[in-house]
Amino acid sequence: MSRFLNALDNSKLLIRVQWLIIAALFLLALFAVDGLRRAPAAMDLHIPPDLSQGAIVHPGQVPEPNVYTFALVIWQQLNRWANDGEKDYGQQIYAMAPYLTPACRDQLGDDLTGKANRGELNGRTRALAEIAGQSYAPSRVRREAAGIWRVTLDTEITETLLGQQVKHSYVRYPLRVVRYQVDPEKNPYGLALDCVPRGEAPIRIDPKEAGAQDAATKEAGSKVRAPAPPAPDSSSQLIKH
Repeated sequence: MSRFLNALDNSKLLIRVQWLIIAALFLLALFAVDGLRRAPAAMDLHIPPDLSQGAIVHPGQVPEPNVYTFALVIWQQLNRWANDGEKDYGQQIYAMAPYLTPACRDQLGDDLTGKANRGELNGRTRALAEIAGQSYAPSRVRREAAGIWRVTLDTEITETLLGQQVKHSYVRYPLRVVRYQVDPEKNPYGLALDCVPRGEAPIRIDPKEAGAQDAATKEAGSKVRAPAPPAPDSSSQLIKH
């Protein structure tokens, strides 16, 4: 009889332990469901292009190389007129609109009108490229405030008319890039080009001098985050780009 009672007590104890385990698992499941409910549906991660030495990535943080690349690619597209600038320039502005601030769109619209009035679009093709050897460097991106960067692009511009080259120049553009999380479907990068800041303008440069300036900045370990625009002279002057 005692052996039967002991077996019955052990069975009751086992059942209690099993119920405790079930209750604990139920609570863990509730915590997991609540955590999933609170977790963001999407996470904004910007991966730097150079991972040779590894990288620490924080949600929402945009590495400066990505800011530079974004500005270069969008500016290249805006300055790519494959067939006829009179049609292509406006189409490129429209196509890049999700990546432009309203102020930048207005600035480009004014530039489009000015070029058309001066006869600088009809029948022209245009291509813009980064000057060879003058790609991203830390000095080319300067953080002005939270979510605002100034980017310096040194570019080579070529224009043709009826198959003949009519322009070949080297131009430095001071551009502004801002955080712009307005329409993730059309602009998943969360960045927008704010064009050339008010009061500034593109300048014509000598690519050899610009390259020497970059090399001197790197060698001296300068803390200046953006190269100072050279004073206007015979090789560096304000231009209509």
